[in-house]
Amino acid sequence: MAPKSKEQIEVIRDKSIKKILDSALDLFSKNGYSHTSMNEIAKNAKISKGLIYNYFTSKEELLSKVIRSGLESLFSEEEFMTFLSLPDPKDRFIGIMDATYKITTAKSEFLMVYMSLMFQPGITKIIKEDFKEFTDSLFQMMKTIFEDLGYKDSEKESKVFAAMLDGVQLHYLTTSEQYPLKEIMNFITQKYLKEIDLMVNNRS
Repeated sequence: MAPKSKEQIEVIRDKSIKKILDSALDLFSKNGYSHTSMNEIAKNAKISKGLIYNYFTSKEELLSKVIRSGLESLFSEEEFMTFLSLPDPKDRFIGIMDATYKITTAKSEFLMVYMSLMFQPGITKIIKEDFKEFTDSLFQMMKTIFEDLGYKDSEKESKVFAAMLDGVQLHYLTTSEQYPLKEIMNFITQKYLKEIDLMVNNRS
């Protein structure tokens, strides 16, 4: 049998890591992080325990990678990123609302698993730096949009806005089809657009 090429080895490596991450996320959400062992993760992924340690030095490192890769998969969606280059901040704001709606509906299953994991005791302490780095970048993005829209305290506005969207997502995920997500997102969008137009008129 011919030796595997570098590309083939890379494909096998990526597949193995994905199986480990999927297995870890599944068990962390079902059984809890503290009640899940590396051996159980390996068994669930149908791989050897030694292979996990070939890629991750500890369960803490594995958890950090699960959270980071999950966040990246959510916010690297094409529809979420394309609006950032739009010159008009109002268009960027509409873009982030549209993208948030699409991500919430398309990734609802993952979001439920992710949120159940984030609220487990001890999790926040382990992934604090990873989570802070990511949320800081999102807050900065929204802060810039609100600055460009003319808000005086864009930092506070961005945090209030983010908390509002978190609440909307939580209500949708816990009530599913009973929650009028599209209507609520449109309501928030129109509310802000009216506020923005009013600020523009007051300045002119």
